[in-house]
Amino acid sequence: MPKLKTNRAAAKRFRVTAKGFKRYSSRRRHNLGDKPRKQKRQLRSGGTTLVHETDVYRIVQLLPHAGMTPRKIAKRYVSKAKRAASVAKTAESK
Repeated sequence: MPKLKTNRAAAKRFRVTAKGFKRYSSRRRHNLGDKPRKQKRQLRSGGTTLVHETDVYRIVQLLPHAGMTPRKIAKRYVSKAKRAASVAKTAESK
């Protein structure tokens, strides 16, 4: 069986946290002189965000040793339909 290799570019861009994968916000590195003052100010406020749940599976494929198994992904990231059904179910029981 071949070795599982970590994608080094992805390893430098994403970190695993308790809530999921953290990524750094874009458009903050270069050409800042061309961007309006308002845009730069708004970009300063948010340094990092979580990766969207639809992209998590691709990142797990790039980072096989991150400790995220398909079971953990299914447990953390529930689809909106399932989430709405569970909320409705708990509301009915009350």
